[in-house]
Amino acid sequence: MASRTYDIFFLRSRRYLPVLMVAAMLGGCSTQATINQPVTHLPEQFSLAGQQQIQPRQQQWWLSFSDPQLEQLMAQALDNNFSLKASAARVKQAEALAKQSGASLLPSLSATADGGRTFRPGPDSDNVQLGLKASYEIDLWSRLEAVEEGAELDYQASRQDLEMAALTISAEVADRWYALLTQQALVKLYQSQLQTLNDQKVIIDLRFQNGQGNSEDVLQQQQQLENLDARLMVARSEQQIIRQQLAVLLGQSQLADPSWNEGLSDGLPDLSPLPDVGLPADVASRRPDLRQAWLELQSKQQGLIVAEADRLPQIRLSASLLSASNDLSVLVDDWATNLAASLTAPLFDGGQRRAEVERQQAVVEESINRYSQKVLEAFADIETALNREFSQQDQLDSITLQLSLAEQTEAIKWARYGNGGTSFLEVLSAQKSRLELEQQQVESHGQLLANRITVHRAIAGDFGFYTESADRSASTTDLGIVLK
Repeated sequence: MASRTYDIFFLRSRRYLPVLMVAAMLGGCSTQATINQPVTHLPEQFSLAGQQQIQPRQQQWWLSFSDPQLEQLMAQALDNNFSLKASAARVKQAEALAKQSGASLLPSLSATADGGRTFRPGPDSDNVQLGLKASYEIDLWSRLEAVEEGAELDYQASRQDLEMAALTISAEVADRWYALLTQQALVKLYQSQLQTLNDQKVIIDLRFQNGQGNSEDVLQQQQQLENLDARLMVARSEQQIIRQQLAVLLGQSQLADPSWNEGLSDGLPDLSPLPDVGLPADVASRRPDLRQAWLELQSKQQGLIVAEADRLPQIRLSASLLSASNDLSVLVDDWATNLAASLTAPLFDGGQRRAEVERQQAVVEESINRYSQKVLEAFADIETALNREFSQQDQLDSITLQLSLAEQTEAIKWARYGNGGTSFLEVLSAQKSRLELEQQQVESHGQLLANRITVHRAIAGDFGFYTESADRSASTTDLGIVLK
């Protein structure tokens, strides 16, 4: 009985062979979205290239600081930061959507089982039905393929967003860590300055008691001490604020690890040579935010293909294999088959589908311009970061030289004051200059570290949190970069 059923199924299926053949021929067709690829003109190299010694760019950029405490902080942040975990969850969502969209390219198959009893005068009757149902949409114009490709591109874009989030978190951790070290250096500086001024005040008090000075000298020195004490309180307060900010980045309520206090005593580190920033043409292929924008642009192109395909006919095939009986013993011996094909073509929709195509074209155009703007902004970010680092280094060198001169001047003024050759006002002026320059030196060093972090963030690049597969990496030409 089963073999006869399949013979009947084959004979009935021959009626649909012409439809299947036409569908197969049309299945190779696809819509084509005509767009202009983004082209961004960039110079061949950065303006400050070659003006400093450089070192190879490291995958984990913070290793260039040779700071064990910073490396531990990075490990904690990348493992425990809740914003980063939220970004990772968004990647899982995008991955699930990509899997869902890919399922539409395959046939669907479902099993059915129904049972019931009819109550009527006389004997009741039972009815049982078993069956299999299948359906499949022939992808005539690559609509389903475009849906799947768009979802896959969105998934890849979300991976780049995760990479960018990790890069941002790592830069913020490093920035807060060295801001904390800067404040600690200021605290130590103010404490040292207070000790020096207190020692000087003892001399001024003795001179006043011996009639060699006046009360104004004592009051002015006391004012200096009070000013320094106020700065010390501000630095300690700022230190606590930064510690709290750093704890949040690590996914903690507070920095409880005592080892961080040991690291604070080491002071500010010296900078290693600049990392190799590469060429402007490499920016788009290296920065996660630009790779994300490029993938999103490609996804929008797939959306345009879907919108154009929605204006064209669609063919869907369906098949079923059913068996119904009131006797379970013969249920599996009597099957009915059905094969159907349906063609759906939009005739009139008031211009709705055409308007959707126009909207998608505008979306693609927006994405092209947004991507091109981001490429220019990324180039400007690197140029700005490099200029600021060079300028900050020059400023730090100048402050260091000024401080050396101020220390010599103050020593001369104190010697003359001790011999009665000058007034305390001149000593006080030289002292204020030296104190301010010492503070500026620490702050300038801290700013130099912050600028270096900005350079690393601007040149970006993968550091191991997510490594894109080689078959999906885009070349410079693919990303629309043209050198001048």
